[in-house]
Amino acid sequence: MIKQGKHCFQYERFWLVAVDNEDESYFVGRIKLSAIQPDSFFWCGASQPLILGDLVTGFLHKPNGVSRTPVIRIVNQRTVLMDFRPTPKD
Repeated sequence: MIKQGKHCFQYERFWLVAVDNEDESYFVGRIKLSAIQPDSFFWCGASQPLILGDLVTGFLHKPNGVSRTPVIRIVNQRTVLMDFRPTPKD
């Protein structure tokens, strides 16, 4: 956990499940540090580009305003849980 001014940020793990290439948003599963499976899924942005199957550590920043998408601030990248990239054919 890190403190910044009046805010406290809890590190969590996020698993990238899908990408929307039009608006560059990501569908992720949040995995709490003490858990082994995601407990919730949602669309968000990220502070760095991600690849399908990535497992990253960071914290979720919820911007002011109802219509704004939350953003994952990535602290530690990258573990690949599953590789969704197509396998080249011989």
